[in-house]
Amino acid sequence: MKNEKLAFLSSNTKYTLRFAMQIGGLCRVMTIQDVARLMHLHWHAVRDLDKIYMREQLRVAGDPKPRIIGIDEISIKKGHSYRIVVSDLVARRAIWFGGTGRTEADMDLFYAFLGKQNSRKIKLAVMDMWKPFRVSTQRQQPFTPPPFDAVRGGGFGFRLNDDQGACGRARIGFYAFMCLAETSRT
Repeated sequence: MKNEKLAFLSSNTKYTLRFAMQIGGLCRVMTIQDVARLMHLHWHAVRDLDKIYMREQLRVAGDPKPRIIGIDEISIKKGHSYRIVVSDLVARRAIWFGGTGRTEADMDLFYAFLGKQNSRKIKLAVMDMWKPFRVSTQRQQPFTPPPFDAVRGGGFGFRLNDDQGACGRARIGFYAFMCLAETSRT
């Protein structure tokens, strides 16, 4: 007996890949429960089809090869439970969520995920002035000195605080643009 792989079928063989993409597109703008009600499907079926859609989106996006990254932490629940989020600021997408806290070891997991070759391509890191982020990033990738943040009293990279408002975000965008312009000349 031979099994044949048909390109139009999704990994869930009850539905086509095209239908999974339609369900995933709806899940981008609606809740899973609303999509299930609209399409007359069970909640678990919609969740499975949405996972297929997300895997396809990741496949199309390809492996991350960032040149400018943004590093921050998010709180998972009340108390002190955090995860690290690393974003590619040029592609404007999150490329890694992980760790069990916000320590140097957790940050090192990101560089292990990225690999040495892709880590060397990073030219600028934008982050809080949180010491474990700074130390891990400097150890993995000795950058040229980043622009000095005179408003915050120095440090490595920039602080992304809400109190900086649009002015702070514009300054960060400007320095990121200048870094890209400089690296494209070399």
